[in-house]
Amino acid sequence: MTAMDLTRRDFLVGASACAAALCGGCIITNKAPTFDADPDGTLPVPEALAVPGAQIKVRMPGIPEEVLVWRDGKGLGAASVVCTHRGCEVGFNADQGTLDCPCHGSRFNPDGSVLQGPAKRPLQSYRVTEEGGRLRIRKA
Repeated sequence: MTAMDLTRRDFLVGASACAAALCGGCIITNKAPTFDADPDGTLPVPEALAVPGAQIKVRMPGIPEEVLVWRDGKGLGAASVVCTHRGCEVGFNADQGTLDCPCHGSRFNPDGSVLQGPAKRPLQSYRVTEEGGRLRIRKA
């Protein structure tokens, strides 16, 4: 097929795919499993959070951004999953103990503070506790 044989439909499909590839770079999501918290900000401890290095996302009532919850060798941590630079979803880097953004390289400390830009604002941090087989998540 030559450029002259390209149909309008084929052109539009190809152009849409290119646009999605270019724009999609700033919409990367963390593939950690997502859970819903109860109205009181609690949920049963998921099996997916059983081992150090594990991470989950939690949808909290009244909070527009999902909360990333992770387990490290010291216990549990939680922060907004949305990077303050361009809105990609951060992930827990178990080897470094940091929250890393795959889009532009921002890195955050577990308390949400910026470790490395380009992000300039910290992530919203949360307190997370484990009590009686349930997680309780609250804004810090």
